[in-house]
Amino acid sequence: MTPVELSISESPIIPASFGSGDWGAELRFLGIVRGTEADAKIAGIHYSAYLPMARQVLEKIALEMQQTHGPHPLQIHHRLGWVPVGEASLIITTAGRHSAETLARLQQYLHLIKTELPIWKEFRDQTPEFSQ
Repeated sequence: MTPVELSISESPIIPASFGSGDWGAELRFLGIVRGTEADAKIAGIHYSAYLPMARQVLEKIALEMQQTHGPHPLQIHHRLGWVPVGEASLIITTAGRHSAETLARLQQYLHLIKTELPIWKEFRDQTPEFSQ
């Protein structure tokens, strides 16, 4: 069975590895919070979601991609809550037999997550301890 791990939570990102010898390419995307947004310095991003809806959309994305591209290993984890500059807020890991098809699939996952997954972000210029 091909592993599929989907999660949306405040837990830190822990990368999966699918090094079973079945796949010729394993690719990982890490979305890192950068220190500026619209030319303004920020301390981090606070992510929020209505979890039942967000989980349903994430499961739909994964199911449709598995049906379209055939079974493939997948890890998607999107963090919620406070994520400071320099830390990862999103990981997508997938594997495939060939690098070009795996890279295209990874890009498609990223596009679908950014356009369909109902997770909202609030840019903050101060860390949570100091902002009121």
